[in-house]
Amino acid sequence: MTVQPTPREAYGLRANRARDGLVALDRRGARLANLRTLTFLGAAALAVAAIFAVLPREAFAIAFLFLVAYVALVVIHARALQQEKRTRVLLQLNERGIARIDGVWRDFPSTGVAHLTEDHPYAADLSVLGRASLFQRLDETGTAAAERMLADWLLNPQASATIVAERQESVRELAPKVDFRQRLVVESRLTGDAKANPARFIRWAGAPSLLRRIRWAFPLAHVLPPITLGLGLAALVAGISGLGFAAGLVLQILVILITRGPIRQLWEAISISEQGFVRFEDTFASIDEEAFVAGPLQRLKAGVADKIPVVTKLTSLARILGFAELRHSGQLHPLINALTL
Repeated sequence: MTVQPTPREAYGLRANRARDGLVALDRRGARLANLRTLTFLGAAALAVAAIFAVLPREAFAIAFLFLVAYVALVVIHARALQQEKRTRVLLQLNERGIARIDGVWRDFPSTGVAHLTEDHPYAADLSVLGRASLFQRLDETGTAAAERMLADWLLNPQASATIVAERQESVRELAPKVDFRQRLVVESRLTGDAKANPARFIRWAGAPSLLRRIRWAFPLAHVLPPITLGLGLAALVAGISGLGFAAGLVLQILVILITRGPIRQLWEAISISEQGFVRFEDTFASIDEEAFVAGPLQRLKAGVADKIPVVTKLTSLARILGFAELRHSGQLHPLINALTL
């Protein structure tokens, strides 16, 4: 007969696995960072050597392969860093579980005091919110809306006996789903230190596009780069004049200069409004993959269902934002942007 670990032992086992994973991921990240640097420097050195005729023209093709390898390493490294962040949050989550069992949860940062009102009949006397409160011990919410809901449930218990029974049914079903529950918490915490606020994201999504002024640039971004890159490739392979490539590159740089104002405004608006909410696609994916029996859980899952699943829409938007975040890569962004718009 298998002896089940106590809750504290279970948290400890999960925390130890997370620590071991962080060590391995840290080593992998260091290796990838070194490889990124080597491939970028290799591409730059080969290109410069070919430009000054130190190496034959074919060196440009090898430099391009080095650049492709660099881009691939950037993507792989980003995924490794994300996995490292995910593992670190998982470690913190299990350490918090141990802290609750040991009774040292009073230092948790979320106290719910912002939701406390002076005229509440029992909140202060029973330590419902604030330091060393029930809220502080319970709160593992990932969004500002969920935090408000938890505070409201504790402060204003208006639920009927039927609703209470349904909630208890949901808790009984979710209790053994430790991996699922922790996955939801971890994914929500990956969005940043501050809890995501879906209301801002929804307002941004419903507002007029900031790119209306530069609609003319959209077709150019799809037509110019293939022509320019094609002319550059023809100059390298067939030995034709490189003036066409140079002219196309200059034209694309002009497009960048003209459109950078509206694009910067759009990116600032997204950064303020989104607050990582789009990154909840993994959270919705976990919900889609899980089967539920309890009525409230089935209704919650049905609430995010659509002809096109929510996770599909968020994943698509996250992919677009992922490309846009290339602007944070000081080495790569100017070159890729100039060549591909």
